[in-house]
Amino acid sequence: MRHELIPVSDIPATGTVSADLLGREILVTMVKGKPRAFVNVCMHHGGPLSLEGDTFVCAWHGSTFDARTGHALSGPVRPDARLIMLPTRIEEGMLVYVYETHEDDSQARGSAAAMGRPGVHARRRLRELASSLGTWFDS
Repeated sequence: MRHELIPVSDIPATGTVSADLLGREILVTMVKGKPRAFVNVCMHHGGPLSLEGDTFVCAWHGSTFDARTGHALSGPVRPDARLIMLPTRIEEGMLVYVYETHEDDSQARGSAAAMGRPGVHARRRLRELASSLGTWFDS
């Protein structure tokens, strides 16, 4: 499965820019010259995040997360929590969300994936991601 997020040229050298992934807000930032994409959801109670230096800060309760790794640093969030960092790559100047499985590779030889539809594992992963995000976004 792949989904274009944003042209790399639109990503600022510092700070963040918003992108959309299937109706969910994604924060894109540069870390050591490489783009990183995080779902804009605090893992404590789903509040929105902002970038302050090298740290994401939740607007609701002040939890903080390392912008390089997404790991929780402080706040009421669980110490083992981590932001959802999306797997991405750059394709023809675009930052693209990618989720591939071995099944996707085999299906690409003539089935649903070859027609632009994600494979079973990719669809399952997307449903899991949407379900976990729905907990915060739907409330």
